[in-house]
Amino acid sequence: MDLISSTGINSQELEGAIGATMRSAGLPPLNAAQMAAAKAGAANFAISRDILSRGQKHLNSRLSDLSVDLQRAIKEGKTSFIDIDYYIRKQVSAAGDAIQPLLESSSERKVGTTNFDKNKFDCPVSVSAVRLAYALSIALIAASAAKFSNTDVVTPASLLNGELVITRNGTEVITIPVAKAFNIGGAYAAVQNNFDVIRLDAPLFFKQDDSVGVSIRMPEGSTFPAGNHYVEARLIGTGIKVVS
Repeated sequence: MDLISSTGINSQELEGAIGATMRSAGLPPLNAAQMAAAKAGAANFAISRDILSRGQKHLNSRLSDLSVDLQRAIKEGKTSFIDIDYYIRKQVSAAGDAIQPLLESSSERKVGTTNFDKNKFDCPVSVSAVRLAYALSIALIAASAAKFSNTDVVTPASLLNGELVITRNGTEVITIPVAKAFNIGGAYAAVQNNFDVIRLDAPLFFKQDDSVGVSIRMPEGSTFPAGNHYVEARLIGTGIKVVS
């Protein structure tokens, strides 16, 4: 598959650079097949030299798992890598079920509440970071009106001691202690996509038709103090989309 378009490398400039290298070495010009092979090799070398981000490399390694139509679009240079930041905000309770689902098949896209459409990404993605935040409100409000933070100043111990669970097609792919997502004992102003996210050493790959589940697993006997409690979960990384 031609990876030049997906890496963002200018194909003509690359061809010119290869030709110049051949001439400087006193070698004859390459034919079309040889040039194509040389360009593919140069693209792979560029990938190994960190021209691509970690998420882009991860998607590049999963090209064979993409749909036939998307593979064709990549070959034709009609795709582009994009940054993704999907979020879900929801009220949670320590009472009843030990599992507090955040993202479900019934979730509907609504500004301020979630940018997921049901429980699917709208393109293949590599999730390389996760962020959690918490909000407390004395009055009952919509999750979209809550002010979220990932310091633990008011975060209930039962929530901090729980687990974030992410599933793909119903199978758990990662379980993270909730406390890991919070600045324990700190009072800094959180900076988006900086030190307040959990960076995944092994990014998670999701195809466009994979169902995604996000939930909080609470410890047995959990209780929350008085008030209304809300959790925000964000899945951050890289996607690949067809562009016109």
